[in-house]
Amino acid sequence: MLNEEEKAMKKTVEEIETYYAEKRNLSWKDIRQSKQLLEELNEKYQLIRVLDRKGNVVVSVSNGASISLSPSGAPKELQMDYHFVNDERFIILREPLHTSTLNGTIEIARRLVKFQQMMNMLFFIMTVIGVVAMIMSAFIGRLVAQNFVGRLKTLTKTMMDIKNKGMKKRIDVPASNDEMSELMMMFNKMMDEIERLFDQQKQFFNL
Repeated sequence: MLNEEEKAMKKTVEEIETYYAEKRNLSWKDIRQSKQLLEELNEKYQLIRVLDRKGNVVVSVSNGASISLSPSGAPKELQMDYHFVNDERFIILREPLHTSTLNGTIEIARRLVKFQQMMNMLFFIMTVIGVVAMIMSAFIGRLVAQNFVGRLKTLTKTMMDIKNKGMKKRIDVPASNDEMSELMMMFNKMMDEIERLFDQQKQFFNL
């Protein structure tokens, strides 16, 4: 996305340079009179301006890009920078303008509306995914807790039945291979062993 924005800005500045290069004895008056061309080349959310060698604005056009650029020295080569202005992101391109008759700077500032919209959309999607994940986690956690509590109640009920009705009662162990199932199996084995020892004692006393 940003690479496409940069390419579009470079193409615009090349067209401006080509137009000025075709002018013989280019003057600042010619630069000022090129405003119509700059408006035709300008895209939405973009500002184009030409500065003289002292940093004074000679001509400026804007299409939905309100930005105050501080004067700076003329660049020696093409510069591409990113800036945050009033919580909005801009790409600022600065290209030296050199002809046989004058020196200056071409500046293009592009407001990254599409990029910001994409980032806002991604943030919204990530927020929705996060909320859904939290709800699902809570729901799954509740199901797991209910399952655990249900099997714990089954274990408790079986223990009460053994206490009240004898040691023949056993727990129906579910197929799930987890800690609770292992505990139930150990309980059944323990009851089997206790019942076996109890039967042995009964046989001994009956002798």
